[in-house]
Amino acid sequence: IALNGTYLNLIKQIIFANNKIVEAKDFVSQSREKIEVKIPLTAQTGKITISNGLAEPILVESENALSVTVSAITSVSPNPVKPGTNLTIEGTDLDLAKTVTLGGGKKATKIISTAANKVVLEVPADAQDGKVTLTMQSDVDVTSANAINTIVPSDITATPIPVKNGKVLSIAGKDLDLVTTVVFGGAKTGKITSQSETKIEVEVPKDATEGVATLNTRSTKTVST
Repeated sequence: IALNGTYLNLIKQIIFANNKIVEAKDFVSQSREKIEVKIPLTAQTGKITISNGLAEPILVESENALSVTVSAITSVSPNPVKPGTNLTIEGTDLDLAKTVTLGGGKKATKIISTAANKVVLEVPADAQDGKVTLTMQSDVDVTSANAINTIVPSDITATPIPVKNGKVLSIAGKDLDLVTTVVFGGAKTGKITSQSETKIEVEVPKDATEGVATLNTRSTKTVST
């Protein structure tokens, strides 16, 4: 950006709204009437202050606020999304974001690709329902309009019924690879002996009582037989 005025050759610092300071040595150019300076990635929207840099400085503030661009989210897909799979965020200036946070305050640690108009990331295994938040380098947060829901296992069937304590119960369905524990009647947790996306085999605790079996996921969701 260019700052135009008088006696700008005396200026040693430019101070952005959130106290981000650019020293004279980092100016792009400087003359009596004009200073050109690159906006720090960490700068926020607000008025600019110029300083002569002395111990008791003379400070002059701009009349108008500088509007600093932040990311904008236009869409997030798919919704619902399966934890561990890819999520696509589309919008503008997305490359300005430093972190992406999903429901439950879970930060995305695996970014597949980043561009100004699109970010692709892997959804954390423990992500929960909630809006997507992009945090800028300036610590300004931008949040999606809609919440993103995580998939829960579905179409659950169990055999055999009845089942004998200490024996194996076979549970069939969809997205069963999301399951972390299977809890039987009496709040007794079974031992999972094999697991895939469509089938779980779990040993029924010897002290389990009659009742539904509850399947728990890392996203804190549950579904019952």
